[in-house]
Amino acid sequence: MMTPLTLHPLPFDPTYEQIPEDEAETTRELVETMRSILETTSKECEHAVRSVHAKEHGLLEGELTVSTTCRRNSRKACFHALGCIKS
Repeated sequence: MMTPLTLHPLPFDPTYEQIPEDEAETTRELVETMRSILETTSKECEHAVRSVHAKEHGLLEGELTVSTTCRRNSRKACFHALGCIKS
């Protein structure tokens, strides 16, 4: 018999997110590496394939709205502020 899991979310604290000074360079290198992997697998397979595991890498560009009905203790990191977040 499984015991129910009780979750206790951590209250938001801005110190949780520490953006390194070289994050832009790391992102550029990641994009460059993924592009290289994509080009290599495209040449070798001669058709579209998934070049990396879907859950290993990712870059996201989009827009997210944090609802005003979202409880304060549920808002973490970049979702702490209400309103629209663009990336």
